[in-house]
Amino acid sequence: MLRSSLFLVLSMLFATTAAQCLQSTFYMDVFDISSGGFGFLGTVTRSNLNSNGGLTLTTSQDPSTWLKVELWDTCNGDPNFLKIVNPPNPAVGYISLVDGVSDCSLSNMGAVGKWAVVAPSDGYPHGAWPKAGSTLTTVHQGGSWSSTGTLCGECMTFRRTAFNELYPTWSNVGTGPFDMITLWDPTNGNLLAVPSAGDYQGSPLTVQVYVALTPV
Repeated sequence: MLRSSLFLVLSMLFATTAAQCLQSTFYMDVFDISSGGFGFLGTVTRSNLNSNGGLTLTTSQDPSTWLKVELWDTCNGDPNFLKIVNPPNPAVGYISLVDGVSDCSLSNMGAVGKWAVVAPSDGYPHGAWPKAGSTLTTVHQGGSWSSTGTLCGECMTFRRTAFNELYPTWSNVGTGPFDMITLWDPTNGNLLAVPSAGDYQGSPLTVQVYVALTPV
C-alpha cells in the first residue's frame, strides 16, 4: 500500500511539474527505414516483453495485444513523454529509455558502444529533470512485466516530428539533450535507442527504424 501511494504521489508530482498537456492517444507502429519508410515491422505489444525486459513488437491484427499510449508534453512542444494506457503492471506505466547502470553519474550515452532499451518504467527519473535519473523499470529483471528494479532512465524521451514520428533523445547528467536513433533487433526482439547504428553489436539482422504514432 505504501509503495502504491508513493508511486501515485510521485506520478502526480511529475505530471503537474514536468508535463501537463495531453496531446492524444496512439499505438506505436515501427517501420524499417532501409526500405524507404514503408516496411512495416510490427506494433509495440503489451502482451509480453523481450528477455531483456524491454518492449517488443507484434504483427498480430488484434488491437487488444497492442500497447496504447498517451503522448504528453510540456505545453510548449518537446520534450514528450509516453504514458501507457493499458499497462499489465501499473507500477511501470510509462515508457523510458533505460541504461544498464544504476548510477546515472556513470552513464554516458554518447560514448561508443552505448545503447538504451525502450522499456516500461515508473515514469519518474529522480534526477534533475529533465536529465536522466534513477527509475523503476523491467530492464534486466527477467523479461516479466511484474519483475522490476531500479536503473538509470530518461523519461522525457522522444522528439515528435510533424509527421507523428518519434525520435529518441537523451540528456546525460550535466549535458543537454541530444538525438539518438532507433534500432530493431528481430533476433532478440530488442527495440533500442543508440547514439549511432554501429554502437549496437547484436544480431546482424538489426535495422534502423522509426516509430510512428497511429491515432487510436
